[in-house]
Order: sequence, then C-alpha cells, then structure tokens
Amino acid sequence: MSAAKKKAAKKKNGSKKESKDQRPLSGEVSGEEISRLRTGINDIDNQMLSLLAERRHLSQQVAESKATGKSPVRDPKREEQILARLIREGRSRGLDAHFVTRIFHEVIDDSVRIQQEFLQRLSNPDNSEEGVIRVSFQGIEGAYSHLAAKSFFSKEVDRLVVEGFDTFSDAIRAVEEGHSDYAMLPVENTTSGSINEVYDLLLHTRLSIVGEEKYRVRHCLVSIADVPLSHLKRVYSHPQAVAQCTHFLSQLENASVEYYTDTAMSVEKIKNEGDDTQAAIASEVAAELFGLVILERDLANQKDNFTRFLVASRNPQIVDQRIPCKTSIVMATGQEPGSLAKAILVFQKYGVNLTKVESRPILGNPWEEMFYLDFEGNLEENRVRSTIEELTKTTRFIKVLGCYPSRDLLPTQPPKEALVEATTEAESSSATSMEAEVTDLEQTSLWSFAHKENTTIKVREVLFSDTEFPLIAQTGPGLEPDQLPQWLREIKERGGNLVYSNSSHPAQSQLVENSRSFQLPCILECTSPNQIATLGREADIVLVAGQNMENPDILEAVGRLHRPVILTRGHLASLEELLESAQKILLGGNQQVILCEAGIRTFQADQKLTLDLSAIAKLKLLTHLPVIASVSRSSESSDNLTALANATRNLGADGLLVSVNLESESSPSGNLDLSQFKELVSGLHQVR
Repeated sequence: MSAAKKKAAKKKNGSKKESKDQRPLSGEVSGEEISRLRTGINDIDNQMLSLLAERRHLSQQVAESKATGKSPVRDPKREEQILARLIREGRSRGLDAHFVTRIFHEVIDDSVRIQQEFLQRLSNPDNSEEGVIRVSFQGIEGAYSHLAAKSFFSKEVDRLVVEGFDTFSDAIRAVEEGHSDYAMLPVENTTSGSINEVYDLLLHTRLSIVGEEKYRVRHCLVSIADVPLSHLKRVYSHPQAVAQCTHFLSQLENASVEYYTDTAMSVEKIKNEGDDTQAAIASEVAAELFGLVILERDLANQKDNFTRFLVASRNPQIVDQRIPCKTSIVMATGQEPGSLAKAILVFQKYGVNLTKVESRPILGNPWEEMFYLDFEGNLEENRVRSTIEELTKTTRFIKVLGCYPSRDLLPTQPPKEALVEATTEAESSSATSMEAEVTDLEQTSLWSFAHKENTTIKVREVLFSDTEFPLIAQTGPGLEPDQLPQWLREIKERGGNLVYSNSSHPAQSQLVENSRSFQLPCILECTSPNQIATLGREADIVLVAGQNMENPDILEAVGRLHRPVILTRGHLASLEELLESAQKILLGGNQQVILCEAGIRTFQADQKLTLDLSAIAKLKLLTHLPVIASVSRSSESSDNLTALANATRNLGADGLLVSVNLESESSPSGNLDLSQFKELVSGLHQVR
C-alpha cells in the first residue's frame, strides 16, 4: 500500500471508536509511566544477562565433557535443529526469523569459541598460567592494532597489558627479547591490500603465528573543532588508512594529504599543534581519547572494511584437530618454467585448500620471488604433513610461519523449511535432460565455454551451482522507498536469498545499505560504464539488462570488474548473440558471468514477453556458466508464474529472479505479493 493510501485509510478509520484497552496515539505519556516502563525494561535486560551467563557456564561444562573424548566442537545438524526450533518458537511470540537468527548466531558463536579456547588451553598448558599478558603493537593507544589486540584478548582483559612501539620491527623485537608475550601485526586490508613491511619481517623473525583477528575498521575524519570540510588544509594519517579512503579524500578540494606514522599518532599531532585547518583519519576511540571532534564517519572506499591481524609469539602452539585452523608458510621455488605450478599442485594432490598466495621480491636477487601462503589445515593432520613434506622436495626454501585457530566461524544457516514454515520433506528431483540437435551454434569456437565442469559462483554464502537454486527478489513497482526495510525483512523471513532493484526504481539508492542489515546480497543494474567504480564498491552482483546486452562500453567495463555479472538476454537477441556478449566479458578478465533468460518477443498478444524455456536447456548444454530465469515479465498471473518457475528448475536453471511487492493491492500482473512469494519458495526445494 502506498503512503498516500495509508494516510487515507488512517483518516477514514480515525472516527472509529477505540477499544477500551487501546491507548490514544496522541498526547504525552506521563513521567511516572515512562519510569515504570524503563524499570520493566531494565529488569528484563538483567534477566537476559543472567540467562546468557548461565548459558555460557553450561557451554563451559560441555567443553569440559569433550576434553577427553573425540566429540566435535561443532555439530551443524544440531545447530540447524536449534535454529529451526527457535524460529518456530519466536514466531509464536511475535518475533521474526531474521531477528531470532541474528541473536542466536551470536549466542552459538560464543558457545563455539568458549569450547575452542578451552581445548586450546588443554593443548597448550604452558600458556594457561595466570599472570599478566603483555602484547606489543605499532602505534599508540587508540590505533587499530591496539583495538584489535583488545578484541583478540577480550576474555583476558583483566590481565592484559598492551604496549605501543614506533615500528613493527620494534614490536616484534619486544617479543623476541621476552619483554612482551605477543605481537599484534596487521598483514592485509580488504580495501588497500597487503601490508608488505610486515610480510617481509615475518620471513626473518623467530616468532610463530599463533592466532588471527579480523577487525572492522571504521575511519573517521577528526579535527580539533567542528569546522566545515572546505576549511581544512591538511589531512594526516597512516599510508594504509589514506589508501583506504581515497574516494573521500578526493572530494576535499582545499586539503593536501600527508602520511604519518600511525592513525592515533596523527590525532595526537593535530591536538598538540592546535591548528583547526588540520585533520586526521583515525578511529572513533582515538578521537575520544584525545577529546577531539569527529567531522565525518565511515570514510573507507568500501563499507565492509576489515584488517586482518596476525598474533605472533615466541613459541608455536598445538591446535586441537577439532578446531578449524590455518597454517601459514613462506616458500621459494626454482626459476625453471612451471616450478610454481608444480608446488601449487601439491595442495590439490592432498586436498588442501589455499586461502591466500602473496608474492614478495627476494632482496638481493632481482626478479626472484618469495611466496607467502595460507591454507586451511592443521600441522597435526596427515594430509598437511604430507603436503609440507612434498613441498620440501619441490622448493628451494620453505618455512612454516605458524599453525593457528581460524577466526572464520561461518554461521549455520537455518533450514529453508523453518523459514517458509514448510511441513513436508523436500522431494528429490533431478533436472530433466534434453536431447538437442547439433547446430552451428553448438560447434562455435568460443573457447571460454569449452569447460568440462560447470562454473560455481559464490556470492557471500549464496551459491549459483548445480546443487543450489537461489531466489532473487526484485523490488516490485508498487514498493515505496519507506517500505524497503519491511520488504527486506519479509523477503529474508520467507527464504529469499538475494535482492535486486533496477535503475529506474525509486528504492534502488537505499537498497545497498538496507540489505546489509538483513545479510542479503544486493544486485544493482549497470546502465553506464561510468557507474562501474561505484557498483564495484556497493553491489555484490552487477546486472546488465537486455537493452544493454550488446553495449560494448558496458561489456568492457564489467569485464574489468571483480564482481559477478548477470548478463540478461535481450528480447530480440539470439542465443549466439548472448554468448558472444558473455565472451567479451570473459575475455576482459571477469570469469564470474551468470546468464539470464528473461523472455523474447512472440505472437502472444496477452503477455509482454514469452519465456524461452528451450533456451534455458540449450544454454545449460552449451556453456559452463550458471543460467537463471527472470519470469515476472513473462506472466500475467501468479499461478502461471509459479508454473514457469517450476519449469525453469526442472530444465536445469541455476536460480530464479521474480518481482515481489508487499501487498496484493499493489501487485500488478506478473508480480507476486508476499504470501505468493512464500508459496513459491515452499514449492521450490533449495537442494536438487
């Protein structure tokens, strides 16, 4: 319902007599009433804290019971059952599934970490002694390394002593010489990339990596006074912080940027100098510590701006094999052709997943490289031991930097039947195979499509693959911008996986920020190559609509993009033309292309477009790329739309895009309301 309709309905109902237990909407609540309500809220908060503390105590007991056995720390099936039960119970109490899931993800995460930390203490008794924990870092109080150290050792805060040093090498030396127990070292950032100085130091230190912390960095522009941005002449910060905020800094026409030793130190500098034309980029904590003013927040080029820190100690740690962990090594290969490939294939041979490869030049050996690698696995595992042993034979230098618990604890997702309240078991289904005649199109020389295996594209936790069938909800034409948060909540509640808004929809500008709150990947339309920089920062997937399918400038731009691209077939385009456009994107470097069949022009007078079902089956035979269907423009009724959706799945499609409105009154033909969307999700089983 539009805002205007809501206002009219409210006016119409205004004369109706209120029920005796309904409070008037106007007028002020008395101070006594507010005090009573606040007291009630405080009592509930205290009860919640007591229950959380009791639950943590029980989690500790669970950890102790697992100490002598081989029970896994995590039981994904049990976690799914817990979430399903809690969602059902929450619904009966008026709580939506998204709210319940977010809360209990934190609770379950806390329980898992308690168990992991307990098992680690048992495996490393020498590190469990009571006493002061001394941590060294580069910078001063308020620096991000300081904040990351407090986060990593948050459960030991009562005995934590954190000491800042001028340089990374000084912080490392403090641990090597026994003045500190651990060093907190930043190694990479999601916006600005690797911190090379730290990588170079890791090669030569005797320390071992024993942990990692991924800390969310929120840069602020700090000044000694609340002045307009145009008043600023100089901005100070660490080079990494500057690199992460280049888009914001480019808007400061009158200010030059100068590098400084540390973010927090730059705040200290501008305070000591007392010049209100100077500013610093640093954390909010640093601004508060020095009593300065924050002019702007969240300056980073990317919203999700994280820095990964490594925790280094004099002695390596043993990691219990039930705990997910990483191992970091550095190696140098021979200079003959294929030497690096030969080393990398060792990981494939033993089924070890590489998560990072970083190259650094070898000082004194021009054009020779050292390679820093992170991989999932424990040094106590046979497959990892075999990997390291074989690498010693294929490399000319190898050093294990450390084996440590991974900070990546992926949350268990609730079962789909819990989200859509389905009561029947998912039926097993298989994609219908389709025999096709050999045509000139099948014999095309498009090299990029000659893959033996289908491509899987992962967007956050959503997979476009042979085994998953993600549902993309498009903002319907009747959706008002102020209804967007409610719409996103309902889409999440009913089992939607991604959200999309085309360039003409009034809610598109708000979709990115709001979708993050509900952990729904966001798809935005590209209508011009000038948008690429913005879309690369904000969108999880970029969509090229049918009318731009053959636009060379747009295809070239998205070919350079490090984001998946949905390429929609134009309603007058052939399959060959669609594949040629996809080829241009692939040749540009972007291998994450998803093809979309959205309907073609036919002689059907009762509908805008006709969904070409045969094209879906044909594309699945011809390409390794995922293929999805957009069905809303090819149907005049919700019943027909549901039938089309089922048909696309049976023909092997890898996903579905459908337009959804909040209410049936505002749902034109070809669009679903929320109840119809729920029925659609219930009927489309997520696992084939």
